[in-house]
Amino acid sequence: MNIKALRDQFPIFTRARTSAHSFVYLDNAATTQKPRCVIDSISDFYSTSNANVHRGLYHAAEQATILYEASRAAVAQFINAEKASEIVFTKGATEAINLVANSWGKSQLKAGDVILLSQVEHHANLLPWLELARDKRLTIRYIPYDQTTKKLTIINLDLTDVKLLAVQHTSNVLGNVWDHDFANLIALIRAINHIGGAVLLDAAQSIAHLPIDVQDLDVDFLTFSGHKMYGPTGIGVLYAKSIRHDELQPYQVGGSMIYHVSYQAATWAAMPHLLEAGTPPISSAIGLHAAIDFMQKNISFSALAIHETMLCQQLITGLKKMPGMHLATTEEQSAHQHVVSFYHDAIHAHDFASFLGEQNIAVRAGNHCAQPLIDLLGVPALVRISVAAYTTTHDIDAALSALAAAINHLGSIQFSLS
Repeated sequence: MNIKALRDQFPIFTRARTSAHSFVYLDNAATTQKPRCVIDSISDFYSTSNANVHRGLYHAAEQATILYEASRAAVAQFINAEKASEIVFTKGATEAINLVANSWGKSQLKAGDVILLSQVEHHANLLPWLELARDKRLTIRYIPYDQTTKKLTIINLDLTDVKLLAVQHTSNVLGNVWDHDFANLIALIRAINHIGGAVLLDAAQSIAHLPIDVQDLDVDFLTFSGHKMYGPTGIGVLYAKSIRHDELQPYQVGGSMIYHVSYQAATWAAMPHLLEAGTPPISSAIGLHAAIDFMQKNISFSALAIHETMLCQQLITGLKKMPGMHLATTEEQSAHQHVVSFYHDAIHAHDFASFLGEQNIAVRAGNHCAQPLIDLLGVPALVRISVAAYTTTHDIDAALSALAAAINHLGSIQFSLS
């Protein structure tokens, strides 16, 4: 995997080389940068084929439909779905999870049923289930997070009455919180399958870093966002296994998702259109297809694991040398790492992020849409550095130098104020 050649395909980095300060982008867990092929695919669509999909009987509309459905087929192939009809386009992973809660959970779960989450979930995979549990008098149970091992603990987990397991594949705050090879996650999925429960896997943070095979994972639902895998914003994916299709009800009703309408009643279209009301995100879906093509041509997942883990270990080694700095993420080298979160005894995470931002170094700070986890960790906020295929050792060196300078500068200010 040629990192320089890959990086040269991203206009934001090639432009930065001509400016006084290079752009060090280490906020990839929030969103990734976009290669030229993705940008061009969207521009080309609007320049040559812009039309609505599925019903237009003219060339542009037919071409738009071909491109849109080709994107669906590309997603199905990318995650090894059995059929393209198992792929539903949404505006993001958040909508995809809400869609499952409303289209499946409302009709299939009843009072007393248990939803099993973990203590590390993003708000997007927590709040929809809290709302559903309140409305339908469901019980929510949590897989505990062990702060010593920095892993989720499934030993002696109570699976009584569990009808849905909904968890992150990798945490947006902590990275891999399962075994280094996800063996305990797979074991848990198999256990839920055995008792007749359903499984939703939130792959928003793993889709750009790990190979995903939904048939091998044997999940019922899988969700992710295009913008975290070098694609555009405004596009997400819900994979829904075919055996669950008859259990799904429309999340929204209107155009595109109907088979027949009278003044008295309506019947719905089959999947995936059942869950795609209104004009879909056509250009964003086309951009997602381009992002998938880009990844398949330029990124080897095995090489990526080595590259990203090396970068994170470089970062961890540097952070451990800094006085007052504490790691929230694991230090083990056997697991693929792409996220490192940390905090300081005396300097707030936002102050670090602001200081680095002034030097054109992009990191994330705060509760990372995982406030219950941050409260569990007992810290006010975390700084998060997240890497991608185009991240370089120079980027990590720049971040470490800036963090050291921040400690010297901000620490001296706090000392003078005290």
